[in-house]
Amino acid sequence: MRKIISIFIAALINLTAFGQNKIIPSTIILENNIELKGNMKYGDWLITPQFIEFKADGESEYKNYKPEEINSVYNSEVEYKSSFVFTDKTPTEIAAITKGLTYDTVSQKVFLKKIITGKQPLYLFVNSNGVKNFYIQRDNEFTYLNYKKYYDDNMQIIEVNKYKNILSYYLSDCNNINNRIEKTKYEEIYLIDLFEHYNNCGLGITTRKKSKNKIHIYAGFNIGKLSFFGNRNFLLSGTLFNTTLGYNLNLNKEFFSINKFKKHSLLFDLGFKNLNTSGKDDTAYNISTGTSYKINISQSVLKMLLLYRYHYLQNKNFSTFTEIGVGLGQTVINNNSFIDVSSSKKSTFKFLGEQSLVIGLGANIKKLSILVRAETSNRKVDRLLPMNNHKAITLLFGYKIF
Repeated sequence: MRKIISIFIAALINLTAFGQNKIIPSTIILENNIELKGNMKYGDWLITPQFIEFKADGESEYKNYKPEEINSVYNSEVEYKSSFVFTDKTPTEIAAITKGLTYDTVSQKVFLKKIITGKQPLYLFVNSNGVKNFYIQRDNEFTYLNYKKYYDDNMQIIEVNKYKNILSYYLSDCNNINNRIEKTKYEEIYLIDLFEHYNNCGLGITTRKKSKNKIHIYAGFNIGKLSFFGNRNFLLSGTLFNTTLGYNLNLNKEFFSINKFKKHSLLFDLGFKNLNTSGKDDTAYNISTGTSYKINISQSVLKMLLLYRYHYLQNKNFSTFTEIGVGLGQTVINNNSFIDVSSSKKSTFKFLGEQSLVIGLGANIKKLSILVRAETSNRKVDRLLPMNNHKAITLLFGYKIF
């Protein structure tokens, strides 16, 4: 299972980084301030591009434009400006930080992506190693929001939050913003929230689109174990079932998120779960002493889950999350039977409703998702047969449709 998940995540990352770009009508402002209109190849990249592929109107081929050649490029989805700035390659992720304060900076002309507009814009540069640098613009000058994280001699994590001093200086004309700055982490989602607050402080407007409630579709498979409660001498309670196998189809929608705590959300999940297994019962003495029964189960459940989800890594293009939820379901397809091995007499039975508890772990990369869920569910059965429990691991692959 771990190998499958690792392979899939690697495939998602490659698809994100190298997938086909879409063609978008765009405008380029050259270094000499000449304006060109045409089409740009754009892929909503995780890494800041080193050049822009652009074909001007009237030209037959695309040309690669480097930051040294243009002032800016913009379209309906993105705006980049080129400027000489200090870029820092020093990682800030816990898994990558080193011992001791180090500097790995260079002055270079790069593309800076505008991630929020208004009186005080915010820009982003992401180097080839995925290290994010944020910049604040004032009077056509870009100032690097300096941040460091490292281990000291005692292997304690030390943070150098110079960016907070810079923000306090540039955003000081908004009353009572210092407390908000102090709580702002060096992460895209938190900085955007801060700049939105500033731009709504009577000093400007923001044109960043509000996030919509997300809808994902998922498909996958489940593997698990089925067992019945009660005295093992009762039919089904003593049955030794084979491993259950089945498939899943799910549609989930985020219907509520806590704006103050952007990593928390609630979701509805509508699912269709199929389950198949078989087994043999030689101990059903409540039916007929010494008789063996062959059990076949094939059933499908339509269910609704209510989920709480926590995103512990989150930015525009990538997030990881954990979730927990409860659900109710109703069996909609029943093909279940027990057969007297000696007489071949066949009898059928039905699964009814179910209650379930689910925990999950997943990741979103742009519009693609992978989700692993562990689920335990109790079901009712007709004909006065005992309750049963199904424990399963489900692997789901998803796509964001809205």
